[in-house]
Amino acid sequence: MATTDQREAGLGRWLHLASKRLARAAVVTLFATLLCGTAVAHADGTIPAIGVNSIQSDGILLPNDDWNGLGELDFASQAGVQLYRARMQLNCVDPDHTGTFNFTAPSPNCYGLSYDALVGALAAHGITLLPVLMNFAGNTPQPPTSDGANGSPTTAEFAAFAAAAVARYGPGGTYWASCGCTPEPIQAWEIWNEENNGYWWDNDASASGYAAVFDATRTALRSVDPHARVVVGGLVWAADGQSFVKPEQMIAALTANNANAFDAVAVHPYTEAQGEDAEGLADSAIDYINEMAADLIKTTGRSATGGPRQQIWVTEMGWSDTQAAPATIARGFQDFIGDVNATARAADNIGPILWYMLSDNSTITTRADGLGLLYTNSNGSDAGPKPIWPVFAAAAQSEGTIALPPALSDTGPYVAATTEGASGSKGAKASKEKILVRCVKVGRRHHKRLVCTRVKKHAKRKNAKHKKKSK
Repeated sequence: MATTDQREAGLGRWLHLASKRLARAAVVTLFATLLCGTAVAHADGTIPAIGVNSIQSDGILLPNDDWNGLGELDFASQAGVQLYRARMQLNCVDPDHTGTFNFTAPSPNCYGLSYDALVGALAAHGITLLPVLMNFAGNTPQPPTSDGANGSPTTAEFAAFAAAAVARYGPGGTYWASCGCTPEPIQAWEIWNEENNGYWWDNDASASGYAAVFDATRTALRSVDPHARVVVGGLVWAADGQSFVKPEQMIAALTANNANAFDAVAVHPYTEAQGEDAEGLADSAIDYINEMAADLIKTTGRSATGGPRQQIWVTEMGWSDTQAAPATIARGFQDFIGDVNATARAADNIGPILWYMLSDNSTITTRADGLGLLYTNSNGSDAGPKPIWPVFAAAAQSEGTIALPPALSDTGPYVAATTEGASGSKGAKASKEKILVRCVKVGRRHHKRLVCTRVKKHAKRKNAKHKKKSK
């Protein structure tokens, strides 16, 4: 995610959207013909495979006459977008730490935001919300602490907020009976964002601190919805000048006592696009996903098919046209989706993929300002789709939905197997095989990726006649 200051700078792009729809009309017509106009709820246990973030995703329906958040939702849903990622902030629903959470009334602390309005509008458009549970102090991320230090919420308070959110918007939640919409109950919850980068964790990224918050929040979510899927907040590989904890260290802390501590882990495989061609863009993002897959296998074990047991969710990705030509970015995303479908989704157990962000900022001064799928004029008005937009929309339609990961039950720490028994005839001794991992670098010319497979090596036999003589 971009910083809060960058988000605030993007407010202007929402001005007068209604008057600038003509630039999009042809694209909307193209994709609308392929879709049914009536929202249809997604099946239980599934989630859309492709989605989008927006710089104002948690405020898309703010009560301002100059904004046209519903117009944005119309355009996105007509193009096939069915998954939308947004912050859901404790400070918006209980700013005074009362223990009472108001998801309905417009929040004076969050520019008039109502989560009921947001969730309802998304559902009316057939869009599922992927909430990122967070807390802010003003415009600064403020994580929970065990004792509520410096005005922060306590870990227990944050967990209670999560329980209240799933009770309202989860399967069977109190909101759905009165929403007047086709229910889109939230089945998955992402806890925090880029917590291994200090900016998002009180300038002091802490693997143990996050693990404590995650565990308490997961327990609270599961107390209301035993099948809630709980997702580790998007991990990054770039420190960006802040305190930083490596992704593998975060995973190790989370699973130290419970290999099933989470159901999926989110990653943000941002890469520099300067000087890359389409293949290079795709390969560089896949490299990070492969790295996370290897970390998961090492820390929590393999699935029956050989990949990591927990899914990897790409909850943010994108390349900026401040660094690469828009057409190159479009081809890069097309290559990336092709790579995912060819091998990576199965090999790395990849879940949903969400682009960041829907539209550019009105002023392009940094790489983050130009990550949008849509152009924005300098006065904040809509300037039409980029070359990537039809590629993204086609992917959203063709990929459809995928299965959610299982809601894992608690277990002990993972212990890598060094030997395993092979069944034999009755009375015969089981042979012992050592499980090894063999890794090779494969890939195209720009980026080689490390692919690891299991191989078995028979243990040394005790019978001397099977041993080679030394020279």
